[in-house]
Amino acid sequence: MTLPPRIRTGVVLALAAGALVMAGCSSGSTPGAVTTTSITVPGQTTIPYSPAKNARTDVVLQTPCTQDAAGAWVATGTVRNSATIPRAYSIVVDFVNSGATVQDTQIVKVATVASGAQASWSTAGAQGRSGIACVIRQVQFSTSG
Repeated sequence: MTLPPRIRTGVVLALAAGALVMAGCSSGSTPGAVTTTSITVPGQTTIPYSPAKNARTDVVLQTPCTQDAAGAWVATGTVRNSATIPRAYSIVVDFVNSGATVQDTQIVKVATVASGAQASWSTAGAQGRSGIACVIRQVQFSTSG
């Protein structure tokens, strides 16, 4: 049986996110070192992709995401700046159901992270849904925070 491209992509990305967690769990973040905000962008489920600004290897998603008391699913993770200059990050997180259908998308903005430093981030989405998994779809960096 061949899966439709969108479902195949969701399954592959979910597996990749799991592999990243297994390979990249670490500690040592500095509390209060960065400010993290999460925004919902109506009608936009991604940020403009730039291969020159791809930062997927800098971000780790702690899994599984968990549902809070209010019914929202919470994704948490870390970002480590592997560059020699400060960087800010935009992390696109999709909240998907068991059929890999996107139920919600959040874009997490992590303020400037110093060279070699690590920061924690979190976001919540898919309020009131059940059986949700969290997947990092894209990560971009900027040098202007």
